[in-house]
Parts: sequence; C-alpha cells; structure tokens
Amino acid sequence: MCTTSSEKTGVILHNLHLSRHGIWYFRKVTIAPNGKRKEVKRSLGTRDKTLAKTKVLQLLACLKSNHSKAQVVEPLATPAVEAIDFHASLKAYLEYKSGTVSIREVTSITRSCMRYLAYTATPLSKKAASSFMDTLEMSPVTKNKYADKIGSFFKWVAARTDEVIRNPFEGIRYKHAKSASEQRAAYTRTELAKLFSITKTLPMHKQWIIKIAAYSGMRATEIVQLSSDDIKQVDGIWCIDINDSKEWQSLKNKNSRRVIPMHKELEPFVLYAKARVGRVFPEFKYNEGFPCARYFSNWFSTFRKREGLPEFHSLRHYVASVFKSAGVPMQYAAAMLGHSNSSITYDRYGKGISPAHLVELLPHLK
Repeated sequence: MCTTSSEKTGVILHNLHLSRHGIWYFRKVTIAPNGKRKEVKRSLGTRDKTLAKTKVLQLLACLKSNHSKAQVVEPLATPAVEAIDFHASLKAYLEYKSGTVSIREVTSITRSCMRYLAYTATPLSKKAASSFMDTLEMSPVTKNKYADKIGSFFKWVAARTDEVIRNPFEGIRYKHAKSASEQRAAYTRTELAKLFSITKTLPMHKQWIIKIAAYSGMRATEIVQLSSDDIKQVDGIWCIDINDSKEWQSLKNKNSRRVIPMHKELEPFVLYAKARVGRVFPEFKYNEGFPCARYFSNWFSTFRKREGLPEFHSLRHYVASVFKSAGVPMQYAAAMLGHSNSSITYDRYGKGISPAHLVELLPHLK
C-alpha cells in the first residue's frame, strides 16, 4: 500500500523532537517482545527543520524490521561532541577574550583551562570536572574562580556549535566555613609594631612597600607597579595616583582607579620616588602577563611565616578595620581602598571623593 505525502509528513513529525537548545533530535519509541518500552533518541546535529526532516526520512529508510521482532533504529552516524578540538577552541576563545580583558586575566584563563584539558580526555564529563576540582589545593575562593573561568570557556564553545554542550562546571561551588570577616585576619596594632620593628633591617624598597600598605590599604600590586609620576600634588596635597596607564600596570577592577592622599608617615617617600625614573620599585622584575608584585608576594610569604605574622593582604584588612572602628562613612572608606559602594546612588551617579576630604581619614592610622 502506498504512503501518502500527508501520512509521511505525520510520521516524520512524530519522530522529530526539538531540544531546549534548539537542536533537532530523532525520537523513536518501540515495544520489545517482552513488553518493555524502549526509546531511542539521537541528535540530528542541526537547527534547520527542513534538513532535520530529510535526516529522519533517511533514518526511517534504514530501519530493520521483521514480523517477529520490534523495530530497532540503527545508530545515527553523527559527529561526537567529544570529537570537538577543545585546544583549537581555546585558542579562538583566548583571542576573543584578549580584546576585552587584561593580559593578566588572559594568562590566568589560559593556565586554568589548559590545566583542566591536560587532566582529562573527557572534558565534558561532570565527573571529570568534579574530580579535577578535588585535586586543587586552593582556598574555596580560588577554586570558585577556577570553575568560573573554565566554565565560561565551555559556555562560549556551546554558543558556537550545533552540538548540545553543557558546562561541566555548572553547579560546582565551594563554600567558606567561616564568615567573610573571618576569612583573613587583620593585623593587630601589636603585630604591626612587630612588623615595623623587624623591617628596619630590610632593604629600603621593601620597607617602603610595607609602610605604604599599612598607611594606605593599597594592594601589593598597586604599590609595586607605581611609577615616579604617580606621586603628585593635588590641591597642595601629596597623593598617590593609582592607575593602569603604563604597560606594566594593571588594576583589579574599575573601582581600583583612584587618587588617595599620603599619610604624614609616608612624606619621605616622595623624595625616594622622585629620585627614580619610571618604576619606583624596579627591584621586582615585571614579566608580561604577571603582576609586578609577583616576586615581592613570594618573598613576603616566606618572610612572614618565619616571623609568625599574618599575610601581606592582612595589612589592607587592618586599614579597613581601623576605618570601620572609627565610624568612617562607607563611601569614604571605599574611595580610599578602591572598593565598590554596592549602591547605585554612589557607584553610578556619585563622583570621586577628593583627596582633600580623604585626608581626614589618615589620622586614624596611627
């Protein structure tokens, strides 16, 4: 008996299924001799409905059947998702990202993704992703950054292929056992006094980096990458201009760009900085793709462990704690430290607070 065009169309549509990603699938339900229901589902590898119908006809034509056995669909020869060249895709992704993020961030993305691709032959496996994360000996914050960076890569690939690709790192998050305020200890005044006492024997460039952090709350990278022309007068006040105008400079985010007044304890630093041309702290080499503070941070990590002191970033926490205890308004402390106010009023419409106003915060840092 001949099959009419409308009947054939009905059969095709019955076997077509559109996924939530817009990919057409072949779907066939059969009943085995034992009465069990069996569903066969194969990706047609296309978003085009007309092409999908053609592929369904080809599949139906290849069905093997007889009077005693249920019909079984032959496997569809479509390219496997795992056959995607993820290394080539990563190269394209990095080229794309290089136009929107800093060299330092591109380097970080490269390191994270390459480490994962070297770890497993099945990068789309959630089991592989979870197992990989378990091997990382990092803090929960750093682990989450790893998952975000690698996950963003897979999302980018998924948006540029007809195959159904799911981010294997989706849902992988690590929680802190402590509250945000407890995650990193701030220096106490006793520990700060001990630090200043010990550092008197250090080379002058190391002494200044530590003192600047203690009397300003600046990040290590912000200090070590300073240029002599970043030390300037604004309305008669000596200030530090924190920016990324030089090739060796980078900022953590847009809120990091700021001009802050110098504490009276840092006044001798003006002469030290102006006596140098270009980088103020060239003792710590700069390598493209890495922050200037890389070598300083490695040195201080060893130094402070030997002396039984908190880490360098805890100096920044010390400054924030002092401001908080003194009742300094949030927007002033944020302007000094380069933080967001978490307020649309201040972040979008508010203007930068002048050094003349911020200088009033400095006496709290004794």
